[in-house]
Amino acid sequence: MEAFYQGYYGPNNAVMALVGDLAPAEVFAKVEKYFGALPSRPVPPFTDISEGLNPAERTLEQTDLLARVPAIAIGYKMPARGSRDHVPAAVLGDLLLNGEASRLYQGLVKGKELLLQVQGGMNWPLGDAWTFNGPTLMVMFALYKPTTSAKGVAEAIQEEIRRIAREGIPRLTSLASRRRCAPISSTASSCPSFAPTPSPQPAPRGSAALVNEVPAKLEAVTAADLQRVASTYLTVANRTVVDRKPAAAPAAAQK
Repeated sequence: MEAFYQGYYGPNNAVMALVGDLAPAEVFAKVEKYFGALPSRPVPPFTDISEGLNPAERTLEQTDLLARVPAIAIGYKMPARGSRDHVPAAVLGDLLLNGEASRLYQGLVKGKELLLQVQGGMNWPLGDAWTFNGPTLMVMFALYKPTTSAKGVAEAIQEEIRRIAREGIPRLTSLASRRRCAPISSTASSCPSFAPTPSPQPAPRGSAALVNEVPAKLEAVTAADLQRVASTYLTVANRTVVDRKPAAAPAAAQK
C-alpha cells in the first residue's frame, strides 16, 4: 500500500478541481501555500488496460439469502472515452435508463410489467458517462417479477434495443436538449476528467475547459449515431448477464 501511494500519489500526478464563487488569485495563493513545497515524483508508466468487445455472451447465476425478489444485471462493453461513439453512447444510455420517461421503464415496468424497477447507465454505478478513463460498461440493473425469468427479461430488454437499432429515435432534439445540462450539474467531478495529466495516456486530455464543449457534442448526436451504437455495442454477444435469485431459506436445525 505504501509503495502504491509513493508511486501514484505525487503532486505532479494529481488534479484539483474547485468550483464556486472563488477568486482565482486567492485560490492559486492557497494552493501554492499548502502544496507548493511538495516535491514531484517519477510517474509510473501507463498500463494498457483496453479491452475488445466480448466475442460471445457471458452468463452467471447466483443466489442471495437476503434477496426478496430476483434481480438481473446486464453489462455491455462500451467505447473508449473520447472516441467517435462515446457521446452517442452516453445519450443512448440516458434514453434507455434515465428515469421514468426512459424506454426501459416505460416499456418493461409500466408497459409489459415484467420489472419492478430498472436503473443504470454508462459507467453506472461507479460514476457517469464522463468520469472514466479505461474500459467501462453500459449497465442495466432491474428487479424482476417472480412470474417471469431472467432469460425473458434479457430478451425483452434486447428487443427494446433492437427497435432503436431498426427504427432510430423520434424527437431526438428534445432528448439532446434535456441531456445537455447534465455535465454542468456535476462540474466538480467532470473537470478533472478533462484536465491535462502528466501520465502517458492512450487518449490525452487537454484542458478542464473542454467540459464546456460537451453540450454542443450532445446536440450534434444524430439518430444514425444512436442506431450505430445500439447495433455495435448493445448486442447479445457483447453482453454479460448476471441473474441473482433469492436463496431458499435454510432448513430449521433438528432438535
